[in-house]
Amino acid sequence: MKIELGQGREVIAMQSIRFKIDEHLKRAEGASDGVRTSLLRLVATALRDKDNSARLAGNPDGISDVEIMDFLETMVRQRGKSAVEYDEHGQVDLANRERVELEVLQDLLPQKLQDNEVESVIKSAIRSTQATEIRHRGKVLSELRSKYLGQIDFVATGKAVDEFLLNGNEISR
Repeated sequence: MKIELGQGREVIAMQSIRFKIDEHLKRAEGASDGVRTSLLRLVATALRDKDNSARLAGNPDGISDVEIMDFLETMVRQRGKSAVEYDEHGQVDLANRERVELEVLQDLLPQKLQDNEVESVIKSAIRSTQATEIRHRGKVLSELRSKYLGQIDFVATGKAVDEFLLNGNEISR
């Protein structure tokens, strides 16, 4: 299932990502790709574990779409940091493995927006929420999260939103 965002962009719904994980796992197993198989089994198992924990906590549907995206994005950030650290310590083989895993994880996520597109959607969210002060930051980020989940790095976007709101950058309304 896909959710249209306009301008030819779309967000893939989480059922598709779960399906995508299963399909990637089947292909990796068929190709005897140990690194991909191991990572995708880890992801599938972690999602099942998170679903079980959510059900025990009273959520019969398991974890939400947002939690799945956050989990995958956390794994992407971890792999990126680990690859850099391994490189710094001369462990090239481990750094290369982390990069392969990073690639696999990025294939599961929707395509990221370009920097100029991110700036445009931030300005649009500020206009639509009528944000004028830093205290409106949450509204802007909530608006962005609801429309661009998985397509924006929300750590960097939060800083950009702060900059726009604090510095009063010109935003044509």
